[in-house]
Amino acid sequence: MRVETREREGVLYAYTDHTHTHITNSLFVCLFVCLLRTIKNTRKTVIPGADICQACYRVETLALADKQCATCDSRKTNGCWYRSKVIQGGSLCRKCYNKELTKLQDKTCGACGATETTASWYNSHVKIGVSLCHRCYYRERATISTKSCVACGSDKTSGSWLKSKTVDDAYLCVNCYYKELVALSGKECSSCDSTTTSSIWYNSKEEKGKYLCAKCYSRDRKRLLREQKEQEQGKAGRKTTTTAKKK
Repeated sequence: MRVETREREGVLYAYTDHTHTHITNSLFVCLFVCLLRTIKNTRKTVIPGADICQACYRVETLALADKQCATCDSRKTNGCWYRSKVIQGGSLCRKCYNKELTKLQDKTCGACGATETTASWYNSHVKIGVSLCHRCYYRERATISTKSCVACGSDKTSGSWLKSKTVDDAYLCVNCYYKELVALSGKECSSCDSTTTSSIWYNSKEEKGKYLCAKCYSRDRKRLLREQKEQEQGKAGRKTTTTAKKK
């Protein structure tokens, strides 16, 4: 079967020798669609009349929807588009839809008093009938937990308890977990040659494939921002001089 691709209005269509007949070999067609998206580096690929898998169908639906979020103006969403319950006829991306839902629920966190939450509202395991925001809920879980860190022995953690990658059936606090990740990474700072970092490893913006420790990354970031600011000020000065000469 010969396959021909044509692009129309930003959407990539794939045509076969029997475009108007039903394609029974859905596995071949779906594999072809996935491969085509990878080669063409686009998610807008359509084969008229073809059978495709559920994942490819969702991607195709999003590509053809041509919608825009009424709140953040984004044309992309994670999953699917949602109808706004506040803006009449408006569509929302998944992130803005979740924010809208949390506001409409009109709840208050029983721990910190917040009226908004980053994810969703949770019921407290300690106080019956009390709602908690995302942050306070995980704090409560960490407090009532009977676990302790196998590295530092602490019975408290700033987030959730995390399983150790080196000790079986053991848990680590957030701080020790990231220390363990750093030790297992085998990475080295390209600036100071250190094999440890205070938080995580960062990709170098100047050397591709190289890493920076937290201290060197912070220093380089400040330097790059300073240089960028100086360049912008220089451009603004040159524009002012040119305008003055024209007058």
